[in-house]
Amino acid sequence: MKIPQSSYRVSIATCLLLTSLLPLLHGADVVGKAPYEPTWESVNRHNPDGTAPEWIKDAKFGIYYHWGAYSVPAFRSSGFGEWYGKWMNTPGHKTSEHHAQVFGDPATWPYHFFINGGKDKAGNWVKFEPKLKRDGGKYDPNEWAQLFADAGARFAGPVAEHHDGYSMWHSKVNEWNAFDKAGVDIVGEMIAAVRKRGLKVVVSFHHAFPVVWNWYPETNPDYWPAKCKATGDKSLQKLYGKLPLEEGQQLWEDKLKEVVDAYQPDFVWHDVGIIAIPEKYRLNHLAYYYNQANKWGKDVLVTFKNEELNRNCGVLDFEGGSTDDITPFFWVCDQNLGPGSWSYVEGMDYYPAKAVIHSLITITSKNGALLLNFSPKEDGTIPQEQQYIAREVGRWLKSFGECVYGTRPWASYGEGPSHGVDGVKECTAQDIRFTRNKANTVLYAIFCGWPGDGAKVTISSLKRSHINLSTLAKVELLGEKPGTATALTWKQTEAGLIVTMPGSKPCPTDAYPLRLTFSGQIPPTPVLTLSPAFQCLNVSNGIKQSDRQKKPEKGELIRLSEGSYTTAQMEEAGIPDNSLETVKVNAGWTVTLYDKDNFTGDSVTCTAFVRTLGCEEFKFNRKASSLKISKAAVAPVIN
Repeated sequence: MKIPQSSYRVSIATCLLLTSLLPLLHGADVVGKAPYEPTWESVNRHNPDGTAPEWIKDAKFGIYYHWGAYSVPAFRSSGFGEWYGKWMNTPGHKTSEHHAQVFGDPATWPYHFFINGGKDKAGNWVKFEPKLKRDGGKYDPNEWAQLFADAGARFAGPVAEHHDGYSMWHSKVNEWNAFDKAGVDIVGEMIAAVRKRGLKVVVSFHHAFPVVWNWYPETNPDYWPAKCKATGDKSLQKLYGKLPLEEGQQLWEDKLKEVVDAYQPDFVWHDVGIIAIPEKYRLNHLAYYYNQANKWGKDVLVTFKNEELNRNCGVLDFEGGSTDDITPFFWVCDQNLGPGSWSYVEGMDYYPAKAVIHSLITITSKNGALLLNFSPKEDGTIPQEQQYIAREVGRWLKSFGECVYGTRPWASYGEGPSHGVDGVKECTAQDIRFTRNKANTVLYAIFCGWPGDGAKVTISSLKRSHINLSTLAKVELLGEKPGTATALTWKQTEAGLIVTMPGSKPCPTDAYPLRLTFSGQIPPTPVLTLSPAFQCLNVSNGIKQSDRQKKPEKGELIRLSEGSYTTAQMEEAGIPDNSLETVKVNAGWTVTLYDKDNFTGDSVTCTAFVRTLGCEEFKFNRKASSLKISKAAVAPVIN
């Protein structure tokens, strides 16, 4: 079982994250930064080593919404309601059949009628034209922004443009915009309302699809996506993404520049697809936005999916899921309120509020932030079911937000039976998630359910061999009223930290945080995480979406402390011989793996240096039969 030195690859992974050095690397001096040039070398200065602005690492939770011309039909047979424009122009698709029955043949009742207006087959006038409440309508951006603030969001904003080519702001570069067609600058109104409530602003863009991926199909020459090309109608070509390729790519960049200049967003979110935009336009966008932000004195971010940018110039986003474990780089998860459509459709299903809260806690524990999507109706109202979820999340955060806002990941994200990278997921009362304060003096252990009246709960991650708790001053259960807490009795054993819960449930809520306060820094944590046959991370420059979505094939994460482990001792710890494929080593520690028992045979040494600001994952092709764990030459710096 030879383990050649060249057979392992290093990829950023999990564990204790982001030391006090990071504020020095990002966000400490926005004004006065050297100008960015449209080159990778230059824009890669913006997020060195996967950093992100301090404000979003503190904020943790944001809200955006899908609302546009696609909200008028409010229909989906499969897929997403916001893809109505694509499916109605796809012959034989159920959406196309529905459209013909309700509105008319797509050849004579095209998608742009939802923007310009037209009568359906029943004689009703149909148009996306929400009226502001101050003008006698139902749409009130201030009510929306207040709902988002009441939900506990710290940043919020609109989808600026989806795949359909309809700009939701007052655009000069695209005549197909909400101000000219519907009389409302939807982006501008929303941003003003959000900023009145002290929230940061996010705008999302999904407009690469029609430019490069032929999102509107041309399969029927009588349908307008194909017809506008044949007739030479440049305006409709702009809407349907049928301009000559270079013109469409330039328009992609021009729209972004227009929104950046007009609204100065704090956060520009990109949907998948920008990889197909030539890098010239992507680099122009990044350099321009970052230079403008320097002029404004703002610390901003851009997100991307998959590997369409990189973690030195942007922040990675996962759609509808999370990482398998903690990452040393910050990331964002965009998540819907329910399965299926992101825009409003009739008969929508929703996740329970408890599941949303548990997902927010889990994402936070793994070094991420949640961007939660809402789906307003055509007339500008937000359905009561969505409002209820928002207020329930906000109620929990108002009581217990100290274990979320401004926190950082601990050495482990949690313990319990609920694992994986699923999106919104309700955990059990046996599941615990960990966060810590930035000063590294308070550890939060968040129970995802009430363990039981007077229950003696065991937090196994805090067992005696795992961590020295001699500086633990007190353990408290946070109260429903902010600022209140109940002192609990506790003792540390070889099994874990045993905490006695109150004799009765203090309040009905969806998660119960314990606050562990130390007299100094939280003591050092386990030095090594081993994962038999664990396949989730397997690239050195970011996480591929396909890899991220894989689940552990067998075994749970196993943590070992400093020492030497023979084959028998590894098996006693739960690692069968010839099963070890991956080690995740905390910064400042070294593990040496041997291909034979008793520390003989070929070996390889894996060291996670302080420069990783977290830990490194080492993956190799052969298995280890014994190993040694020791401190590296330089100890890690703890935030």
